[in-house]
Amino acid sequence: MVRKSPVRRTKGKGHEPLEDERNLRYIWETPVGTLTEVLHFDEWKISSYFVYSIYSHEGDWREAETPRRGDEVNRPLLALPLTGVAGEFAGEMLDAIKISETAEACRTCPEVMSIPDSRSFVRVNSSNAMISAFKRAEDNNGLVIRVYESEESEGREADVEVLFGFNVSKVTELDRIERPVPAATASPGTGARLEGNILRFHLAKHEIRTFLLQ
Repeated sequence: MVRKSPVRRTKGKGHEPLEDERNLRYIWETPVGTLTEVLHFDEWKISSYFVYSIYSHEGDWREAETPRRGDEVNRPLLALPLTGVAGEFAGEMLDAIKISETAEACRTCPEVMSIPDSRSFVRVNSSNAMISAFKRAEDNNGLVIRVYESEESEGREADVEVLFGFNVSKVTELDRIERPVPAATASPGTGARLEGNILRFHLAKHEIRTFLLQ
């Protein structure tokens, strides 16, 4: 039997140890009173895994693009062999995405043509601008791309170019939940512009910007 320990009330969520170190007493402050919950660690079937990556470089962490290297470790590139894709690869890669939800489905599309040995689907030219999302839009068949400024400690402004390997006819800036951002709310000189298949825009320190591609 575990003896009850004195409880220190705190604002928000906190914990106090019991006599058995495998247990924790959690104190939840709610509008209707205080709730106490005892969690037994030995009943949890949870494992945590940590990944470390060591690499050599010249200069400081900025020159080494450490945030980008860390993101590559946390989210490694997933590759799948393809014999071809539906539509004309030079300008209609979006057709393949609309036809199939996964790369595996795309691999078996009936309309197939050979693809080049190397081609970039989307590329960012700034070392401190990183893509955090590139996905299908929630409410239509467009694509959503989200880019953020990655120098977390101090931050550094950037004029960004995003180059697409497919045709883009229209770009609309969105907020975090994919609603169009009114042009009147944008800061002067920060507007995005589409020139061919290149999207140009400005990133402030620590800024995140989201765009709908159509």
